Formats: sequence, structure tokens, C-alpha cells
Amino acid sequence: MASAEQVEALRGGDLDVGIVHASRHGIPGGPGITAARLATDPFVLAVPRGHALARRKRIRPVDLKGASPLSWVALARAVHPRLSDNLLAALAAAGVTPRVRYEAAEPVTLLALVEAGVGVALVQRSAGRAAPRGIVFRDLPWLDYALTTYALRRADGATPLAVRLFDELVAGAER
Repeated sequence: MASAEQVEALRGGDLDVGIVHASRHGIPGGPGITAARLATDPFVLAVPRGHALARRKRIRPVDLKGASPLSWVALARAVHPRLSDNLLAALAAAGVTPRVRYEAAEPVTLLALVEAGVGVALVQRSAGRAAPRGIVFRDLPWLDYALTTYALRRADGATPLAVRLFDELVAGAER
């Protein structure tokens, strides 16, 4: 389920525990839902190993504008509309307007396109753990966007098993 669907299912009593993503809009859930932050995952730039940007340790917004248009690959807006809009807004706030050449439904496909040299992409830093070797990741400290993962459960009427699962998720994140 998408994050918003999980919140509604929790409110409706159809779900006991959820794991959701939120961006800069604060803690998800609201009244009647207990939330705990599990992790925050910033976005980084994925660049093909042979690309000129891969040789730079620090990438500034101006480096992404360049004289010749830089090709980008992105997660498909039709599949991930909110994420797509938020990433484009964060780039725009930094003065970067990407020219998206291709879209991919899944992050693994996005990384394969980057490795093939089709373009650069914004991906969550955690994607680097399973990325192909032909990709270099660069932090973008000026990019004001990250996804935070939360565990959610109903505040009232949660089963003992749901409370235990929620508590174990939170304890695991604190280690």
C-alpha cells in the first residue's frame, strides 16, 4: 500500500501497523495514530562512472546546469507523482531544471539507465547499497529533500502483537 493508503487503513481499523514514507510535510498520521521515525534517507546524485561529474567530489547547482543540457532519468511521474513533484520542486528551489530524457517505474531500472550512460538521476542514498558498480554517488548538501520512514500504529485499540511489532521496529531503528 502507498503511504496515504496505509494511514487511511489504520484510521479505518483495517491495518494495525504501517511503515510509511514522508517528506518535508512532517510526521504522517495525525490524531489517533502513534508514529515513530525509523530512518531519514537523503537524495544523492547517481552519475555514470565515466561522466565528467563523477570526477567531482562536490557538485553545485551550477554544475548541473552546464553549457550543454544534462540528460536526466527519473522515476515515472505516473507511478510516483508526489515523489516526482517534490524532487522537481527541490531542484527548482536550487535553480536546477532537469531535462528528463527517460522515466523508469522502479529504482533498479533507473540505476540501470544511469549505468548505461543515459543520464544522471536523483536516488535515495540507501539505493547505493545495491547499485551497479558503474555508478558514482555524490551528496548534494544543498538539495533540501529527503524521505523519512516512519512506523505507524493505531493509538487506541491496537492488539498486543501490533504494539510489540511497532516497538520492535522502533528499537531496531535505534540500534
